[in-house]
Amino acid sequence: MPDKVLVVDADTVAPGLYQRALRKRYEVELVGSAEIALDQRDLTAYVAVVAEARLPRMDGVELLVEVRRRAPDVIRVMLTADTSLEVALAADADAQVFRFLTKPCAPERLASALAAGLVQRRVTAAERELLLKTLRGSVKMLMDVLTSVSPTAFGRGERVRRLVRQMAELTPHANDWQIEFAAMLSQLGMVTLPEELVGKIARGEALHGAELRAYLEHPRAGHDLIVNIPRLEGVAQIVRYQEKRWDGSGAPADDRRGDRIPLGARLLKAALDFDSMLSAGHSTARAVREMQGRAGYYDPAVIEAVATIHKGDIDAEIKAVRAVDLVNGMVLAGDIFSATGLLLLANGTEITPSVRLRLFNVASKGGLQEPIRVMTPPPPVPAAPVPAPVASPEPIGA
Repeated sequence: MPDKVLVVDADTVAPGLYQRALRKRYEVELVGSAEIALDQRDLTAYVAVVAEARLPRMDGVELLVEVRRRAPDVIRVMLTADTSLEVALAADADAQVFRFLTKPCAPERLASALAAGLVQRRVTAAERELLLKTLRGSVKMLMDVLTSVSPTAFGRGERVRRLVRQMAELTPHANDWQIEFAAMLSQLGMVTLPEELVGKIARGEALHGAELRAYLEHPRAGHDLIVNIPRLEGVAQIVRYQEKRWDGSGAPADDRRGDRIPLGARLLKAALDFDSMLSAGHSTARAVREMQGRAGYYDPAVIEAVATIHKGDIDAEIKAVRAVDLVNGMVLAGDIFSATGLLLLANGTEITPSVRLRLFNVASKGGLQEPIRVMTPPPPVPAAPVPAPVASPEPIGA
């Protein structure tokens, strides 16, 4: 299937020439205005958007800025008869166009620009994939350290990560790898706290005085551990602001508030507070109601996502099983201890193949306290049977 290119130009002649010249290589779609281009279109379906600078109402620069926001990987090309430096600078600074082509533009020049753009797009995608693999390796190393030093903090981080992932799917502009990594690393600063304090936090117990001050310092400690890893500066910033409230109160004590707080930090704040309430024994319904009543604490869009996720207050089934009966996707509903009382895995840890193997090996040697309490999602409600169609007493049109 050929790559799709969107050409936005009020001219009725030149776009047709492009469409005919490029049809063997691309599927070219022609529209006459920015409004039509943006109306109910998935811009990520195109490899490139080519826009004329002087469009009616919304000009080409504004259009390509919006394309960049919605689909940053799409190649952006501008066509214009205006060769002024002002237009070129705006296109480069705001829309970050790949090519700036003057009109009249021969189809061969446009084809060459698109081919070069596709090469750069592939190189950029490969570099991004390599970068993400490298960063995931760094994050995994840090998570392994956290698992060894503080299984309780690791368990809390796993619960928060799952909730943040659900919230991100319902929150505009939240599908960002930095938010995912920040959720995974949100509890890294806990390694600086005494384990008994970490336990109190995991159980949702109230903190006061020196304990509260120590707790509010852990995001800064996590930030300082992460910030020196190349390309994780944004992740470190999210971790630093995870206890900051929407109205600007909370840690750190600066003038950031509202939308100036990183979106990932706003998600983390809600997820952490929700987890603390559940750990303190609150039902999901009560936790959501209390959070909705806390004026100034949370981004309204984020708290709405929390409420949507838990709409209906359907709690997962909790049951006791032996290690041999664990299934991938189950979530621990209590801590797991060795036969000698050593904490092996914390409440909230998801059962994965590696976790199952580890627990099975320990249990086979008699070194595990069983049974294990786990949460499983409620079974799906069977779909109502579809009634058979009622036959017409006589053929239509008879």
